[in-house]
Amino acid sequence: LFMSWLKIIIAQNIPPVLYHATYGAFIGSILEQGLIPNYTSCWEGGCEHGVYLADKPYVAESYAETADNSDIPEEYFDDIIVLKIDTTQLDLSKLGPDPQVIWDINPENNNCYLYRDVIPVNAILNRNQFIHSNRSF
Repeated sequence: LFMSWLKIIIAQNIPPVLYHATYGAFIGSILEQGLIPNYTSCWEGGCEHGVYLADKPYVAESYAETADNSDIPEEYFDDIIVLKIDTTQLDLSKLGPDPQVIWDINPENNNCYLYRDVIPVNAILNRNQFIHSNRSF
């Protein structure tokens, strides 16, 4: 019941753009295939299958920077790229709250989402101009 209520709240408050951070080494395949759920990055101990999104670029970036996955080479963390995702190109029935984040009753305080499918290339708004990060948190 709570998840149904939460999905209604989310659907009413979806920002027009969400952000996903990834590593520069993955951009070639992303631009060919889209954002594939859990391609290689996730936290050790598991996470739900999907593409994780945030409503602010620095939030998305912080997740990529703090990923705890031994399959990600250390040098990848030096080239984090933030992608802008056009939510009008997504099937909103596949978008929900990030299950690893505690959601607030106030929708303005909720900023992390999980998309349970491939995000198509045409939904990536900055395909030709990426936001590169070289700062640390």
